[in-house]
Amino acid sequence: MPADDESDGAVVLEGAGVVLRCLRPDDLAAHLAGEDDDTVRWLTEGHRSEPERTAAWILENRQQWATGGPRRHLGICVAGSGALIGGVEAHLEPAPPGTDRPLHVNISYAVFPGWRGRGAAARAVELLCAWLPEAFGARVAVLRIAPGNEPSLRVAGACGFTLQRTSREGVLEHERPLDPAHRGVTRAFNGSRSPRGAGRQ
Repeated sequence: MPADDESDGAVVLEGAGVVLRCLRPDDLAAHLAGEDDDTVRWLTEGHRSEPERTAAWILENRQQWATGGPRRHLGICVAGSGALIGGVEAHLEPAPPGTDRPLHVNISYAVFPGWRGRGAAARAVELLCAWLPEAFGARVAVLRIAPGNEPSLRVAGACGFTLQRTSREGVLEHERPLDPAHRGVTRAFNGSRSPRGAGRQ
């Protein structure tokens, strides 16, 4: 599928050897193949992905971009080859009514087993953190990590997040201020101006 077939409103972010782009229907097989026991344990609350539901979820993600919904999911791809190796998601969390709290963004991520331990998750998080302030005016990024998820805790440390609190459910909530002046994105395009070949498989 040509790179300029991204859904309306979606972007392609590129830098530090990775490309972040909206998932496409033809990513289904790679996405399912990349799920393992750790993904199920830490990210999907114990539920295995099913082809029909995952295909619908991919379309829902594209719809979120097209309609300006609060969820922004992007596949993590290797720059150059375009191989899909995981995913990263930003969920916008506006201030509660009657408060002046700045816009927070909850970030989650998963990397396929064969690509773990190579810094892909940290690079994807850094790209999002560089893009979110300008795109949405976000000022605080949040990582919510279950105790015992050591790989995700290492990502939090590598990306400059600090532990702020433990939720009632026992989840460790890490935060990082977002700097509008920070520039970690090599290229950022909307769907109609995607870099040639970005995300091709």
